[in-house]
Amino acid sequence: MENQNLLNKKKTFDIFDGALACLVFVILEFVFSLAISYIPRSGAINTVLTVILELLFVAASFSVVLFRNKDIYKSTTLNKKFNGKIVLFALAIAGISIIAFSRLTSGFIMLMEKFGYQGVLGDTNVSNFGLYVLSIITVCVVPAFCEELLFRGVVLNSFRGLNKWIGIIVSGFLFMLMHGNPDQTVHQLLLGIILGYIAWETKNIWVTMLIHFFNNFIAITITFITQVSGNTGSSETGEITSSAIAVTLITGILFAVAGVVAIIYITKYIKKQSEKVNQNKVQVTVNSDNASETIEAEITNVEQPVDELSQEKPNRYKVLATIATYGIFIIYFAYQWIKWLIVGFGG
Repeated sequence: MENQNLLNKKKTFDIFDGALACLVFVILEFVFSLAISYIPRSGAINTVLTVILELLFVAASFSVVLFRNKDIYKSTTLNKKFNGKIVLFALAIAGISIIAFSRLTSGFIMLMEKFGYQGVLGDTNVSNFGLYVLSIITVCVVPAFCEELLFRGVVLNSFRGLNKWIGIIVSGFLFMLMHGNPDQTVHQLLLGIILGYIAWETKNIWVTMLIHFFNNFIAITITFITQVSGNTGSSETGEITSSAIAVTLITGILFAVAGVVAIIYITKYIKKQSEKVNQNKVQVTVNSDNASETIEAEITNVEQPVDELSQEKPNRYKVLATIATYGIFIIYFAYQWIKWLIVGFGG
């Protein structure tokens, strides 16, 4: 009976599943925000609440899996494996992303500061080694798994068999908007799109989880070194000129383009490694003239690739329901993004 239930589970999401998961997350996040507004805050409590908030991504993903009768491992590609080379490639992409996108991010912030904006969401406190280790768990490990499960595991894969670039851009845009930090808008959007592209090409969510982890790990390590050394970088820089903004934005675009080209190139190697490590080994016994010989052969996963498990073309009502549901997510988190933007401008 249990095996029959597994066989009956669907191996792919359809277009509405991703939107439904986002709606569930909005509801959970809203209820959670109301609940914690009555809780006195402290460092330890904030850490626990941060982890709980991240777990809401998992809860939203699993709720759709259960309600829509999906196979969580195959539909999200959690059943895939990775090796040491993939880990190194993921580290390289994370480093390239930070270097390639940081200048464009700086240009965007400089442009806003020209009109009076001041950042309102400060860096994580990692002023000692204990806080640094704790942050590796709460800022690096947990978000990498939880956020990737929803945005790449469910949302992106719900577009499989339909439109590659719409899925990549939608999942990346929602990923950026969810963070609600105007300072990180450019980096989070570009990173979200890059992660979507890599997840689509490799069909292996562990790759993007690794990249997400290393991205946050590098950032938190830089923050730790900065805070421990006492160099906060808060010295006065003087008036921001239009020419300085223009130069920063133009060079930032060039850096970003170069970084994207490098990442696309590396992704090809990751895809090959992922296909190699996920090959199935089978043993075949050949009988010949009263003798038997056992040979081992490698075959690619016998299941259909995710792209080939195409969903049926959704009808008009499902498309409208999907758009409306994503609209709720966008409005909810756009409000929070705009709220922090207004605060940054002194509103």
